[in-house]
Amino acid sequence: MEQFTLDEAQRWIGRTVMAKTAWNAGSTPMAAEQQGTVIGVQGEHTLQGAPCLCLVVQLWPEKHGDVPNVLFVPKPTFNKHLCLSHTVEEPPPSERDPAAGERGSVAQAGWPMRPGRGTPMAPRQRTHLVQQLLEEALLMQGVLEEAMAAKHAEGKQVEGSPHITDDEPNPTPASTVQETHASWEKIWRGLREIHTELEKITHAEQHKREWLTSSA
Repeated sequence: MEQFTLDEAQRWIGRTVMAKTAWNAGSTPMAAEQQGTVIGVQGEHTLQGAPCLCLVVQLWPEKHGDVPNVLFVPKPTFNKHLCLSHTVEEPPPSERDPAAGERGSVAQAGWPMRPGRGTPMAPRQRTHLVQQLLEEALLMQGVLEEAMAAKHAEGKQVEGSPHITDDEPNPTPASTVQETHASWEKIWRGLREIHTELEKITHAEQHKREWLTSSA
């Protein structure tokens, strides 16, 4: 059975993938074009030979509050059911030609560049940046939900305690924690919309490159 090498598997970490068609990954169904992020590599021991390496794919929750599912995907299953979320992915900065720079990716897409303008990001960098912010927004919501639960328990404890003095420090109001949580929730929703639009732009750039190549 074909397997990932360690170097090959590690190069997938941080990339966004999606399902080619709907399929069932064990007990976890994955809808067509549903996306996820490769967050790591896991080795599964076999009776013979070296461990089988699997990509650890965290699926994006369909709605806020859902617990993200995690899949462990060997290479044959990955090749059959998953692919990059872009048709063509830009190479990482360390593998790109330094002389060409990232400006080359924009020129290849066929968009005009004016002298003196700043260098635009490559498609992969844009989506990776937004993905990092999405993960941060989910993390902060979880932290604040724990803080709200602690505030609720603290409030019950204070109500039942007869020994409250003016010298005790004032805790952060629960309303402040709730407002911060609501702000992070808005940020998460906005980032999801931004990511969707960036995917559309990436596909448009790819179609532009294909058209230029075919007409050359």
